Amino acid sequence: MGCLSAPKEDPLVILGRVRNNLMTQIELNRIKIEKKEKNIQDLDNQIKQLENDLKQNQYSYSDTEKKQKARQIMGLKKDLLLEEKSLEEARTYNETLNNNKTTIESKIEEIRNMQAISAGDKALANLGDGNTAEILQSNVERMMREQQIRDQNLAILKNGNNAINAELGFKDEDDYLKNLLGSNSGGAPTAY
Repeated sequence: MGCLSAPKEDPLVILGRVRNNLMTQIELNRIKIEKKEKNIQDLDNQIKQLENDLKQNQYSYSDTEKKQKARQIMGLKKDLLLEEKSLEEARTYNETLNNNKTTIESKIEEIRNMQAISAGDKALANLGDGNTAEILQSNVERMMREQQIRDQNLAILKNGNNAINAELGFKDEDDYLKNLLGSNSGGAPTAY
């Protein structure tokens, strides 16, 4: 009783499909990186503008207005911090994806060279069962799952204000105002 097994897929087809998936993901990440860089620049500009406004108008704003401005700036600083971390991850992913794409392209070239040197079927038989391509595809799929998990973790971080405040080095708006405006942040300037 013989059991029919499915024919093995050509390793070049598998590697080509993986390479195409990688190229698509690299392009999507490149666009994501550009958006994040623009968002970071916009957030940085907003923070500088609000800090300058607060410094220049600190004596004309009420304590409530100052706290409101400080809260707004701290919120933007949190967003900036998260965006910078997200950008770093996106760049790291793209670098890894590019490395994998280069490895796959090298493997494709190696396979083509082997096929040119050996006779068709003999060369394919010498390649084995294509585990290399399966391992690479599995690796890419694992990295993509990890990216999804990291994206979910970044969303959770946005809700963790206390942890981020500690990372920023400020407990609350009052602490931020003291740091930005000096210890005498409430009221008129100290007379000398």
